[in-house]
Amino acid sequence: MDFALYTLARCLHVAAIVGWIGGVWFVTLVVMPAISRSEAPAARLAAFHRIEQGFAPQAKFWVLLAGASGFWMTYQADLWSRFADPAFWWMHAMLALWTVFAVMLFLLEPLFLHRRMAQSATPEALVSRFQVSHGLLLQVLSRPDDGCRAMSRLIKDSHETQAAKKQHRKRAWQLFRALIERKIVDIVPVSQRTGGSKLRLNVELQDDFSLNHALSLYLIDALALIDPNSPTYALDVMTLCESILENPDLILRRQLSKVKDEAMAGMKAEGLPYEERIAKLEELEYPKPNRDFIYNTFNDFASIHPWVGQENIRPKSIAREMYENFRSFADYVHDYDLHRAEGVLLRHLSSVHKVLSQTVPEAAKTEPVQEMEAWIAGLLRGTDSSLLDEWERLRDPNWTPSEDKPVEAPDITRNKREFTALIRTEIFRFLRPLALQNLESALSSLGAGALGWTVEKLRVMVDDYLLDHERIRLDNEARNGRHTYIKAADDQQTWLVHQVLIDPEELNDWQLEFTVDLKKSREEARPMLVLNALTPVLDGTSR
Repeated sequence: MDFALYTLARCLHVAAIVGWIGGVWFVTLVVMPAISRSEAPAARLAAFHRIEQGFAPQAKFWVLLAGASGFWMTYQADLWSRFADPAFWWMHAMLALWTVFAVMLFLLEPLFLHRRMAQSATPEALVSRFQVSHGLLLQVLSRPDDGCRAMSRLIKDSHETQAAKKQHRKRAWQLFRALIERKIVDIVPVSQRTGGSKLRLNVELQDDFSLNHALSLYLIDALALIDPNSPTYALDVMTLCESILENPDLILRRQLSKVKDEAMAGMKAEGLPYEERIAKLEELEYPKPNRDFIYNTFNDFASIHPWVGQENIRPKSIAREMYENFRSFADYVHDYDLHRAEGVLLRHLSSVHKVLSQTVPEAAKTEPVQEMEAWIAGLLRGTDSSLLDEWERLRDPNWTPSEDKPVEAPDITRNKREFTALIRTEIFRFLRPLALQNLESALSSLGAGALGWTVEKLRVMVDDYLLDHERIRLDNEARNGRHTYIKAADDQQTWLVHQVLIDPEELNDWQLEFTVDLKKSREEARPMLVLNALTPVLDGTSR
């Protein structure tokens, strides 16, 4: 007999018995009395079930280990004869105890105990939830009758405690004052009141204006602090819209991973030590444009609005990154490997569009903001039109989608503003690699639209441009909509598009010429551009 192995088995046997018997002792004498003292009678069974679910796997392991090690030692030492000797009664007792626990854990528990607990479990009581929000307040106050009285009655009739109702009334008053101060809701003069209504939504706001997010009012406040003449105004508006939305954590993790990969590659090239590289990586974040401005303004906002509570601002750049870098939905999914999370991206973009269209006041929508709104609407419609169609139904209950438009292939050309925004995105997808003189990628971005073009042919055109100018600009001024000219062909089947190239000297005397096939664009659900030429601008050519 191997005494070393036998000794190990004895140690395991003792440890198993301690874990088994000790666990049962602890649960019986400590946990169960604690449940009886701390839980209501109706909740005790459920609490025991939770404890049992955690303890049972451990008990099964210890019981199996104790039995296996005990039988193995009896076999190795040839101790079977002891079971016939009354002096070794304790072996009979241990075997009987082990058998009882084995039967309970492996037979009775799964077959009877779990079923009994499921049948005896008391159903969780349903508790009503009531919360006063900007959206609720705005909807109730804008009723044709007395909205203030209706709001008061709504709080009074809620299934809340008296203390909770008091807090709801306080919060409703705080939110009401904020709406009045920001002129979102106006008090109707007595002489103009009809039907008992004392309040009205500001007439300068869009008909479908809403405050569906807890921090929508912060968005309106922050918009007033941005210079509308700033070249980045539209992008800043997009960032504010994204900052009041929930974080799509998966996408943000992918962004952070990409940031870290790029930073690691740069630090390796610089020859930084490994420990220093790791320390710097821990300091990195996913992109947060205007983070200081957003955090500072939000802190100021929260300090004078006690109703903000636990809400927090979340700056991020997803829709902005797509728009700023001329990425399509498919491009973004590919860049961040979101093939199994397309729905997450789609929901986020949909939420951004809803905030842009319904919460940003019309007065804050400059032409670049309107173009940005049209771009994201066109992007969503080409990806999944069902979301935008549902919003159309909410705005107008009588609205129905066009019957001659197949659901699976929405007509992306039906809205000229949206389609133009998508065309411009495709143009700049071509311009970005062109500006970097990556001519192969530039032609590849056009797909079938590059038919008849070669890298050599395009290089001749680019070299002619570079004789006059140092580079092609791709800044905010370059993407301004006034540099894109569109003319419909006489056959109404194509558009002729001229895109003026912005140069460092601001002579802007070169242009790209494209033809857009409307029929193919409808079939493919994306703009189908054909490159015609890269030529100097002649007087009146782009007009």
